[in-house]
Amino acid sequence: MTRKKLYIATRNHIKKIETIFIQLTSSCNLHCKYCYAYRDESPQKLSSQQVNEILNTLSLRGSSVIIFSGGEPTLDNNLPEYIRTAYNLNHKPGIATNGVFLPESLLEAIVDCGAFIQFSLDTLDHKTFNSLCGLDRLNNILDNINRVLHAGIEPTLSFTVTQINFTDLTSIVEFALSKGITHLHVGNLVNSGRASCYRGLSGVSLYDLWDILYPIQIDYYEYIGIDLVEEFILPLATGVERHIFCAPMEGKGVEVTSSGRVVACGMMSGGWFTYGELNKNRFEKILEKVELNENCLDTSKLVDCQKCEAHFVCGCGCRAIAFINSGNPYGTHPHCNDVRKILTKVKKDMVSGKLDAYINFLKNLPSEKMSNSRYF
Repeated sequence: MTRKKLYIATRNHIKKIETIFIQLTSSCNLHCKYCYAYRDESPQKLSSQQVNEILNTLSLRGSSVIIFSGGEPTLDNNLPEYIRTAYNLNHKPGIATNGVFLPESLLEAIVDCGAFIQFSLDTLDHKTFNSLCGLDRLNNILDNINRVLHAGIEPTLSFTVTQINFTDLTSIVEFALSKGITHLHVGNLVNSGRASCYRGLSGVSLYDLWDILYPIQIDYYEYIGIDLVEEFILPLATGVERHIFCAPMEGKGVEVTSSGRVVACGMMSGGWFTYGELNKNRFEKILEKVELNENCLDTSKLVDCQKCEAHFVCGCGCRAIAFINSGNPYGTHPHCNDVRKILTKVKKDMVSGKLDAYINFLKNLPSEKMSNSRYF
């Protein structure tokens, strides 16, 4: 059977692309030390033709979550138009932004289309912000968060943990609670790109980070979902095992870089899980490779993970972090011991009844919010 006939024969059984990150541009208006892009990369930008081709091709397969990112996506003047196009094609559009720049035309598009927006907010201290991001634009971000809230859109906040801002984490949680923001994404530093060029950024253990957030989440679960905590508790609460850490690793998500490369993960270099390039092939042809599981993660190679009791909670962990740690996405994840410690702690608290109310709350969340946490 030819590859084309195989595709047609299996068309009704292929995996649908649930989420796609589109890096509109590599340009940015900040110089964050923890960014996984390199500072000396020449700016690149997707053309409007390429973006519209992506949106239209995906619409033929149903609706997807479309997350416009970068670089800094708000620097692309076409972003309001892209959001409206995605919405009109029945996609769910969203933006991952540093929040420095939010023109009125973009805010109107967000409101009109019910788009979601994620702000990076890694400190509330101006000195720390300047140290992390190269210049102080914190007030711009806070003003734009207030503008979005005033317009009736609840944003998500994203916090990247480094040694520089580790102690600011609780103040970010308090800020979210004060604003009625119910989604907080907390990620440990991925030591690639620009982040690999600076000393003193990494070194915060997953368990130490989780141990700070865990009691806060238990106390305030009705008001905020902290994904770093909930992603460990949901499988235990619902009985739904987490076999793979993220959708891209099982062929349900892709990322299109600003250079036109279509990959599973933009943080993974060396050709791993790369599906094609827009300047060489049409997006439809590239998408067929994803849908037929070509270059997706082969979980059978994760032998140690399959034997681990924590596998159903961590889903083998972020393979980009494993790649950066070992040079191989199938390598050992540096957080394995921390994950096992977390699992032991949660199981103990479940037996004692400490988590009964929280678990009951999670069980009654809408089904679309239960695959990982309220953030996802």
